Amino acid sequence: MASGMGVNENCVKRFNELKLRKTLSWIVFKIQETEIVVEKEGKGDIKEFMAALPKDDCRFGVYDWGSKIQFVLWCPDSAPVKPRMTYASSKDALSKRLDGVAALALEAHDLSDFETKA
Repeated sequence: MASGMGVNENCVKRFNELKLRKTLSWIVFKIQETEIVVEKEGKGDIKEFMAALPKDDCRFGVYDWGSKIQFVLWCPDSAPVKPRMTYASSKDALSKRLDGVAALALEAHDLSDFETKA
Protein backbone atom coordinates (compact mmCIF):
# COMPACT_ATOMS: atom_id res chain seq x y z
CA MET A 1 0.00 0.00 0.00
CA ALA A 2 1.59 3.29 -1.10
CA SER A 3 0.60 6.50 0.59
CA GLY A 4 1.55 8.97 -2.15
CA MET A 5 3.47 10.94 0.49
CA GLY A 6 5.91 13.52 -0.86
CA VAL A 7 9.49 13.83 0.37
CA ASN A 8 10.85 17.32 1.03
CA GLU A 9 14.14 17.90 -0.83
CA ASN A 10 15.81 18.94 2.44
CA CYS A 11 15.47 15.31 3.60
CA VAL A 12 17.66 14.14 0.72
CA LYS A 13 20.09 17.05 1.15
CA ARG A 14 20.60 16.44 4.88
CA PHE A 15 20.90 12.66 4.34
CA ASN A 16 23.61 13.20 1.73
CA GLU A 17 25.50 15.41 4.18
CA LEU A 18 25.30 12.63 6.77
CA LYS A 19 26.35 10.00 4.24
CA LEU A 20 29.07 11.84 2.32
CA ARG A 21 30.38 14.58 4.57
CA LYS A 22 29.82 12.80 7.91
CA THR A 23 28.63 16.10 9.44
CA LEU A 24 25.77 14.31 11.25
CA SER A 25 25.32 10.97 13.01
CA TRP A 26 21.55 10.77 12.83
CA ILE A 27 18.39 12.37 11.44
CA VAL A 28 14.75 12.03 12.51
CA PHE A 29 12.04 12.63 9.90
CA LYS A 30 8.33 13.21 10.46
CA ILE A 31 5.21 13.44 8.34
CA GLN A 32 3.90 16.98 8.23
CA GLU A 33 0.58 17.20 6.44
CA THR A 34 1.31 15.44 3.10
CA GLU A 35 5.11 15.64 3.11
CA ILE A 36 8.01 13.98 4.93
CA VAL A 37 10.33 16.59 6.48
CA VAL A 38 13.42 16.70 8.71
CA GLU A 39 12.39 17.09 12.35
CA LYS A 40 15.67 16.73 14.26
CA GLU A 41 19.29 15.90 13.59
CA GLY A 42 22.37 15.39 15.69
CA LYS A 43 25.98 14.35 16.02
CA GLY A 44 25.59 12.21 19.14
CA ASP A 45 25.48 8.48 19.77
CA ILE A 46 22.65 5.96 19.48
CA LYS A 47 21.28 6.91 22.91
CA GLU A 48 20.86 10.52 21.76
CA PHE A 49 19.11 9.28 18.61
CA MET A 50 16.78 7.10 20.68
CA ALA A 51 16.00 10.03 23.00
CA ALA A 52 14.97 12.10 19.96
CA LEU A 53 12.21 9.61 19.08
CA PRO A 54 8.78 10.46 20.56
CA LYS A 55 7.36 8.04 23.11
CA ASP A 56 3.83 7.89 21.64
CA ASP A 57 4.19 8.82 17.97
CA CYS A 58 5.81 7.42 14.84
CA ARG A 59 8.89 8.69 13.00
CA PHE A 60 11.46 7.70 10.40
CA GLY A 61 15.15 7.95 11.15
CA VAL A 62 18.62 7.20 9.90
CA TYR A 63 21.62 6.43 12.07
CA ASP A 64 25.22 6.21 10.85
CA TRP A 65 26.98 3.21 12.44
CA GLY A 66 30.21 4.07 10.63
CA SER A 67 30.26 1.05 8.32
CA LYS A 68 26.59 1.34 7.36
CA ILE A 69 23.63 3.68 7.61
CA GLN A 70 20.54 2.17 9.24
CA PHE A 71 17.06 3.29 8.17
CA VAL A 72 14.55 3.10 11.03
CA LEU A 73 10.76 3.02 11.00
CA TRP A 74 9.81 3.96 14.58
CA CYS A 75 6.25 2.84 15.35
CA PRO A 76 5.80 2.39 19.11
CA ASP A 77 2.91 0.19 20.19
CA SER A 78 1.54 3.16 22.17
CA ALA A 79 1.10 5.27 18.99
CA PRO A 80 -2.43 5.66 17.59
CA VAL A 81 -3.38 3.28 14.78
CA LYS A 82 -3.75 5.93 12.04
CA PRO A 83 -0.17 7.30 12.31
CA ARG A 84 1.19 3.75 12.49
CA MET A 85 -0.58 2.87 9.25
CA THR A 86 0.44 6.13 7.56
CA TYR A 87 4.11 5.75 8.48
CA ALA A 88 4.19 2.09 7.48
CA SER A 89 2.68 2.87 4.08
CA SER A 90 5.02 5.86 3.56
CA LYS A 91 8.29 4.11 4.42
CA ASP A 92 9.13 3.29 0.81
CA ALA A 93 8.60 6.88 -0.34
CA LEU A 94 11.44 8.04 1.91
CA SER A 95 13.75 5.02 1.81
CA LYS A 96 13.78 5.05 -2.00
CA ARG A 97 14.95 8.69 -1.97
CA LEU A 98 17.77 7.98 0.50
CA ASP A 99 20.31 6.16 -1.63
CA GLY A 100 21.84 3.21 0.17
CA VAL A 101 19.44 2.57 3.07
CA ALA A 102 16.63 0.47 1.59
CA ALA A 103 18.32 -2.87 2.34
CA LEU A 104 19.19 -1.88 5.91
CA ALA A 105 15.75 -1.17 7.39
CA LEU A 106 14.85 -1.70 11.05
CA GLU A 107 11.25 -1.56 12.22
CA ALA A 108 11.28 -0.64 15.92
CA HIS A 109 8.28 -0.73 18.24
CA ASP A 110 10.13 -0.31 21.52
CA LEU A 111 13.48 1.17 22.56
CA SER A 112 14.65 -2.34 23.41
CA ASP A 113 14.63 -3.07 19.66
CA PHE A 114 17.81 -0.96 19.52
CA GLU A 115 19.60 -2.91 22.28
CA THR A 116 21.21 -5.36 19.89
CA LYS A 117 22.63 -2.38 17.99
CA ALA A 118 23.77 -0.16 20.89
